[in-house]
Amino acid sequence: MNTLKILRERENLSQVEIAEKLNITPQRYYLYEKGKRKLPVKIAKKLADYYGVTLEEIFFGD
Repeated sequence: MNTLKILRERENLSQVEIAEKLNITPQRYYLYEKGKRKLPVKIAKKLADYYGVTLEEIFFGD
């Protein structure tokens, strides 16, 4: 399981809900979570701020 999915599920959010918070499409978020598209630093920063974790945790896990 990857870090984005773990963090999202910890907050009981769907991919659609987190995509809305990031102002991106659910399809785009799905690609980030599955590793099929490179996660931009700008989006990673928003996720880190939202989840209260570091950028390192977003990109490299625990």
